[in-house]
Amino acid sequence: PTPGGLVNQVAIDLPRTDLDAKSDNDVSLTATPGADGKPHVTANFAPDVTPILRWSPRARDLSAEKPEYYADWRQLYAPAAGIVDGLHDVNIRLAQGQIKELVFSVPVNLTISQVDAAALASWRFDPDQHKLHAYFDSARTSAFEVVIHSQASTQTLPYTTPLVPIRLDGAATDTGLLALATGSEVELGTITPANLTTVNLDDFPVNIARAIAPQGDTDTVRRAYSYGGAEPVLQAEALAVEPDVRVDSLQRLSLGADRVLLAAHLNVTVTRAGIFKLSFPLPKGFELETVSGDQLSHQTESTVGADRVITLNLKGKTIGNLGFDIQLSAPGLTAQQNWPAPRLNITEANKSSGQLILLPELGLRPQIRTRDNLTQMDLKSLNIDTPGALVFRLLQNDWSLALDIEQVAPHIQTDVLQDVTVREGSTEVRANVNYEIDNAGVRELRLQIPAGALGVHISGPQVSDSAPVDGSPGQWLVHLQRRSIGALALSVTYQLPPAGTDNQLTIAGLQTLGVDLQRGYVDVRSRGRLETRVATPPSNLQATDWESIPAALRHDFDGNAPSQTFRAVEPGFTLPVQIVQHEAAKVLPARVESVHMRSLVAPDAQLLTEVTVSLFPGDERNLAVTLPADSKFWFAFVNDKGVSPSQGQAGKNEILLPLEPNPLPSQAATVEFLYQQKAPAGGAWNNANLAGPSFDLPLQNISWQLLLPDTWKISHWVAGAWQKTSEDGKVIANEATFADYQRNESVRLDKQNAEAENFLAQGNQLLLQGQQMQARSLFDSAFQISQKDSAFNEDA
Repeated sequence: PTPGGLVNQVAIDLPRTDLDAKSDNDVSLTATPGADGKPHVTANFAPDVTPILRWSPRARDLSAEKPEYYADWRQLYAPAAGIVDGLHDVNIRLAQGQIKELVFSVPVNLTISQVDAAALASWRFDPDQHKLHAYFDSARTSAFEVVIHSQASTQTLPYTTPLVPIRLDGAATDTGLLALATGSEVELGTITPANLTTVNLDDFPVNIARAIAPQGDTDTVRRAYSYGGAEPVLQAEALAVEPDVRVDSLQRLSLGADRVLLAAHLNVTVTRAGIFKLSFPLPKGFELETVSGDQLSHQTESTVGADRVITLNLKGKTIGNLGFDIQLSAPGLTAQQNWPAPRLNITEANKSSGQLILLPELGLRPQIRTRDNLTQMDLKSLNIDTPGALVFRLLQNDWSLALDIEQVAPHIQTDVLQDVTVREGSTEVRANVNYEIDNAGVRELRLQIPAGALGVHISGPQVSDSAPVDGSPGQWLVHLQRRSIGALALSVTYQLPPAGTDNQLTIAGLQTLGVDLQRGYVDVRSRGRLETRVATPPSNLQATDWESIPAALRHDFDGNAPSQTFRAVEPGFTLPVQIVQHEAAKVLPARVESVHMRSLVAPDAQLLTEVTVSLFPGDERNLAVTLPADSKFWFAFVNDKGVSPSQGQAGKNEILLPLEPNPLPSQAATVEFLYQQKAPAGGAWNNANLAGPSFDLPLQNISWQLLLPDTWKISHWVAGAWQKTSEDGKVIANEATFADYQRNESVRLDKQNAEAENFLAQGNQLLLQGQQMQARSLFDSAFQISQKDSAFNEDA
């Protein structure tokens, strides 16, 4: 305690150099070193204040301390093709002071790509000085971690490169671990460490190897070393990992006279490293037809020495299982010795296995001459029943197989049916030829057509084209679309010149050339007014029934039995046929079903006659009617529709009425016409012969009703071509009133309307059945004969 004053000052000498003094209520306080180096403290206080001083050990001032730190490294290099990736993880421990900037020494040819650290403000790499500068937002006063990513360019694999760790400048100690890691495509060769000590691989952190690997891959640590003190250097040799390619194939070799086809399915398994392409040399004489695969991008062809090499370029670097379908083809085979079987081998394959199946077509018989690195298998165990097939198991890549090819001649039998149709003019011949081919397939056939044949046409499901053979009259060569075996059918048509004045026709047999056996038949038909007769058939033809001919030969011909049928014992026969010509019978174009006439006699002896004819028109287009002399035509109806007649022959009272069939095909058409006839000379009927109309068609079912005035009486009937059926007595025909006329017309119109409704119903039914033309005809008839119902006419 001190008394108060204007200025209070206290001076204290502290006993040690590491003490600091302070006061809570001082005005000023200074500390200066005394003569012995111990602090001399002078403090000034305000008046009326009790001075309080405290002293304690001096606190550390890191900013005033010289930084001292230690570096503990974990550095990993991962060699790859053309580049070395580096990951450098350093743990910095501070002993004293603080750090705001770090400087690293980077080895030559190493480039820094990324730097990561807590509170890192920025970093800069000087490639000329090989220095890396790292700047922090605030001074670091405790331990922290810095991660550096680096890269170094190299040559393509294989290569040898020195690997030197990054060092931290100014570190009290700079020690750590240096490791090498590789992926699945790189392996290490010779490793020469300098100033490095080998350590256990488990001592190196696994997470660093995972961080350096590309996305989706994992690098494995192969070598690990520790260093400290002298500059460490690691000479590392990086080698490319060769892929392990294994091929399992199923190859089918089809041997044919037209072409040889090799179809192969390849299962390729790639391990250890990925590949970009596969290749195989084309077997001699073969061409690539198709190649496909899920990972195939495209294929190219190149020449390497004397070989043509097919390269299968993949979509990218591929590892795993691949599938390819390859098809090769070569020209066809003939009989030959020591024929080498084509070998499809992938050049990059380390091991190949699989099966080779030989499938010869009928007509080729392969025999094994020599075989190497393959073994023959049992066909029954593989369920292969192709005659002459061979199956082998492939044991090594360089297998070889030589075959002796024997060519077997085909065995051909034919059945021939010649259908001869004799007509006025040329004679048509149609022939069905059925081949049965065994042992071997054929590509072409030969036929001998009879001499004088015209318009030869040869067809069939497998026929490509046909042409006559030059220098061989009547011989035709038929080319097939492909080599055929088994059943084969041909159809041959041609015409023969007409018979001469002696009405004698000679038919020669159609011959199939180059066959082992020909069986045949011939039948003769006639058309029109011709009749065919065979008096004495030749000895190589035997009469037979039409039904005895196999149905396979008769399927395209007329089912009716022909006039004559023969079985050919020998194919080269000649059949003389006598032709008899008959006169043509007249054919009526139309058929009259009935004729009904009604004649009304006026008091002055004139006649008004109504004629109704029921007929089927057929092909007749006009009905010719000749009226009696002194007659005048009034009007006509056909199927209840008015028609306009035309004048017939000049000088005759002939009219032509246009015909059309009844809209209902099952019913006859109706023709109605009315004409007036003058009275006989003198106006009296004394022994009168009434003349009716005449037609150009035969008539049947004729009836004539004669209506006389009430003042007339028949005194005598002369029997003749007419037969009187009844005599009704008086008919009052002249007392009809206008009401009677209206009533009769109404009945007639009702009848027509009912018929029109029937036509409309029938037309709708035909329309549903798709018969539009017949339906349209019925609709038109319904519209024409319906006069009373406008709504009905609109529907029609």
